[in-house]
Amino acid sequence: MSSNKENSNSGKVTFKPLLIPAIISCVLFTYFLFFEKQNDFSLQNSGLYTLNTYSDSTKGGDTKILNLKKSQKSIDFTYQIGNNDINYAGFSYLINDSVKSILHQYNSVKIDYKTDNIGSFGFIGKTFEEGITINGDDQSHRVNYVLINPSKNNNKESAVFRYDDFLVRDWWKSQYAKGKIIAEKPNWNSTLMFSLIEESNLDNTKPSTISIQDVVFQKDHSNFYLLSLYLVTIAFLPFLISIFVRNNKEKSKEVVITYKSLEVRHEEPDNWEDRLFEFIGKEYPNSELKLLHLSKHFAKSERAISAVIHSKLNLTFKQYLNSIRIKEAKKLLSETNLSIKEITYAVGYSSPNNFRRVFKQTEGVSATEFRENI
Repeated sequence: MSSNKENSNSGKVTFKPLLIPAIISCVLFTYFLFFEKQNDFSLQNSGLYTLNTYSDSTKGGDTKILNLKKSQKSIDFTYQIGNNDINYAGFSYLINDSVKSILHQYNSVKIDYKTDNIGSFGFIGKTFEEGITINGDDQSHRVNYVLINPSKNNNKESAVFRYDDFLVRDWWKSQYAKGKIIAEKPNWNSTLMFSLIEESNLDNTKPSTISIQDVVFQKDHSNFYLLSLYLVTIAFLPFLISIFVRNNKEKSKEVVITYKSLEVRHEEPDNWEDRLFEFIGKEYPNSELKLLHLSKHFAKSERAISAVIHSKLNLTFKQYLNSIRIKEAKKLLSETNLSIKEITYAVGYSSPNNFRRVFKQTEGVSATEFRENI
């Protein structure tokens, strides 16, 4: 029987392994607040830019810019596409130096827009490319580009792109960077402008409109969250393993079932409930022992006897009887050379098959495996 001190310590959870993941979580949270977290920046609402338009007219095209209007809600750009081989039109945000200095703090851009008679349009960021860009030549700036395909015209939509989604325009590479090595990623702090350019429209006979409600630079934290989850999971791993190991050890521990000693007492207990448990402890080898026999012996109803056993041990009579028999069977398997059949009858089972079934169900291994593993 375990001592009270041992019982008081059993099942106690040690939280020291949680110290490391707790520290890592605090560090990550602090880093997020002071370095990773970044409020969105609305370029459109900042006013730190000037607007201008451009079209194919510089290359002899006949596309007509009908309107560029800025209001509190949007920037509306309307044009009539031409009929030449080269047709395009767009408008640019020529940004201030104060905007350039903060672009590196973000990694994605969100564009809220509405279109009318537009099949697709591009969002462009022009950046300075060391060794290629020529001062004073806006066209020599690196052209970083993403394509936007409206799903429904005349409805407000949003498109979100990471900086890594921007691709370099082929015409710029062939004209300005042919045979040259360009940086893997653009230097957004050297951005000259952001612009929108028409790529295709739905009906060349009608005017087209691009209405931009907002251009917002954001910090996408998904990579940080994944890294944080990985670090915290790795830190928690020793604690989780210790829980798993402890639970397995507890499961493998022998369940102690309290029952009366098999030795004959010289004095009978005064309480019939105590005498009940002593009687079961003596008579468990009897394969005919049933609730009915207990009821007749103690002149109590079967329900009353079942209630006493359940209140004391939270077990049914059958479960209690099996626990005693299996406990004694384990002793015989460990301490004697009796066969499985002999042990079956010695502990009160009338059938070896029944004994094997109950033993495997109770212990998780067969009686033979139990003896081999001792």
